[in-house]
Amino acid sequence: MNIEIEIEKLNSIIEPLTKVTDEAIIRVNEDGLIATMSDKSRVSLIEARLNLRACKVWEVEEIHTLPLNLKKLQGYLKVCDSSDIVSLIHKDNKIIIKVKDELTKIELLLLDESNITQPEIPDLDYFVRIDVPFDKFKKGVKFSEKVSNEITFKTTDDGEKKRFMILSNDMGNKVELEFDDEYDLLATPPADEIHGESCFKVVNISSFINVIKAETIRIHTRESYPIRIDYQIEEGSITFLTAPRIDEK
Repeated sequence: MNIEIEIEKLNSIIEPLTKVTDEAIIRVNEDGLIATMSDKSRVSLIEARLNLRACKVWEVEEIHTLPLNLKKLQGYLKVCDSSDIVSLIHKDNKIIIKVKDELTKIELLLLDESNITQPEIPDLDYFVRIDVPFDKFKKGVKFSEKVSNEITFKTTDDGEKKRFMILSNDMGNKVELEFDDEYDLLATPPADEIHGESCFKVVNISSFINVIKAETIRIHTRESYPIRIDYQIEEGSITFLTAPRIDEK
């Protein structure tokens, strides 16, 4: 295996992964790179995909399984310029990282794959899907973070408009942010569920969104379900889920 890629493009999947876990198994196949991991508490889950088109050189003849210490890898990458091109070579139980046009070579030992659990993205029956401007969503999360350690996502339908809202409330201090965009109904929910609210630990969301670089994100939600956030990166995609803190019915 020999891959050449710009640091910036490699970081587009490494940085989001590190917001959920310190260790990950990245699989390299004929399509590109993919990693699906959860945090230790199994509250949050992430899937990161990077298409082979993101790479300048792609010499992969078989599937490679790379159990990596993401913090160490990220530390090495931070020393480089974002425009630097590195080659990644899988040899025995290590990854060799070479910075192109420099005499720099880094060897990173692979971890024991058996100690890393790989989940799958659950196939959940969401009722609501909405595409929202990321800047506005981030502002709502950051406002909520100033008010409380909890954040609530709410959907309502008054017959005239389908509304998606961010709410936070603590001892009378409140944040309420309503999105102009109407949501799509993916299926017909029970009559009492479309006006549902789900509450989450705000830090689980706020820490993750700091690495998002997208104009628009797609949100899937349903009362008492994990919130799902999808967004596109250059030649790839990120999916993030985090479970509700409490159920509200």
